[in-house]
Amino acid sequence: MKYNKGLTFAELLTTIAIVSCIIISISAFFARGLIAVKKNQALLPGYDLAKGRIEQIRRCSYDTLIASYLPSPKEVKIFQNGITYNMEVNTEVIYRPEISGTSNDGRSLLRVTVNVQWEAIKEQGKKNITLQTYIYTDPLVFPVSPL
Repeated sequence: MKYNKGLTFAELLTTIAIVSCIIISISAFFARGLIAVKKNQALLPGYDLAKGRIEQIRRCSYDTLIASYLPSPKEVKIFQNGITYNMEVNTEVIYRPEISGTSNDGRSLLRVTVNVQWEAIKEQGKKNITLQTYIYTDPLVFPVSPL
């Protein structure tokens, strides 16, 4: 009786072709994933700067808000990790109620828009992040000073 141990040359070539197609498909998937990660890493520093500025503005008292951020826009250049970030803060009074015949008792609704632009390193090019929030100010309720 003759025993056939092993694979024929045609079976071996077919197996190698199928396995290589699977490996190529998986490697393309990971390559696209790495590209997406690099793009997100390029956006994170600008997002962190914009979010930090919005949080700083939220903690301001009404008097500090009006003195520091109105009239708008305010432009700031920040140099961090070898990159220059251009930050523009726009503050707009959306609503200011008339109470007891006074035109300004410190209560108002503000729209704050923070736009950060920078030139990312290497092939990533110019980046831009814009965050927006609304802040209701009532000096009688939350008199908090900024950090």
